[in-house]
Amino acid sequence: ASEEAKTQAEAKCVELSKASAEAREEAKRAHDAARESGEAARAVIKQQSQAEAELAAVRERVTEAETSQLHAEEAGRQAVNEHARTKAQLKSVTEEVARMQKELEESASAVVEANSTRLALAAARGRAEAAEVASEQDRAS
Repeated sequence: ASEEAKTQAEAKCVELSKASAEAREEAKRAHDAARESGEAARAVIKQQSQAEAELAAVRERVTEAETSQLHAEEAGRQAVNEHARTKAQLKSVTEEVARMQKELEESASAVVEANSTRLALAAARGRAEAAEVASEQDRAS
């Protein structure tokens, strides 16, 4: 019976030794899996950090583009306003030129009329002088 107990004990030892080896192997696999999982997690965290940095850069470019667009829109509004002012000034200048041209035409007409009057007076003086000379010649003869 003691021999049988010894055999059973040895068999139990072998069985426990195998179970212990399997448990060590399983623990090693679990440790390796945990290490790999940790490495994978670190890689994911690194990728996430890179993605967040890229997203921040994209947001910055979007903000710059929006700011640029706002500046362009403001410049466009200013250009439209300046165009309207220029157009109003052009209309005012055109009206002033037309008024001045009318005044010039009226002045030119007055000058022509004055010149005609002067010529008529000069002609009348000339006729009066000629008549006077003729009258003096008639008296002298």
